[in-house]
Amino acid sequence: MQEQAIIRQIFPDHEIVDPGLYEENEEKQLGGMDYCMKLVESCDALAFSRILGKVTSGVGQEVEHALALGRPVYEIIGLGVRQVFEPPRYVSREETRKLYDEWENQNP
Repeated sequence: MQEQAIIRQIFPDHEIVDPGLYEENEEKQLGGMDYCMKLVESCDALAFSRILGKVTSGVGQEVEHALALGRPVYEIIGLGVRQVFEPPRYVSREETRKLYDEWENQNP
């Protein structure tokens, strides 16, 4: 995944925790976003990217939570990152599902 390569290059001393890799995790399946928020709480910083130019619902909530906790948040843009201090606008859960469908159709 290109985003993880960018994170590794810019933050070489940090461990990457990707909530997307926990999809089969029983705790995540039961806890949903609460589980993801606990993952955010366990991290020193948060990095995110957009899908088709938009921030998904779950990512937007995670960014808000990280900022509320005082964690630094970075948006991956191109081959770099920029720190963000305000939560970005994000789409609803329904719009997020549509975005993923559209993205998967463009990236078979």
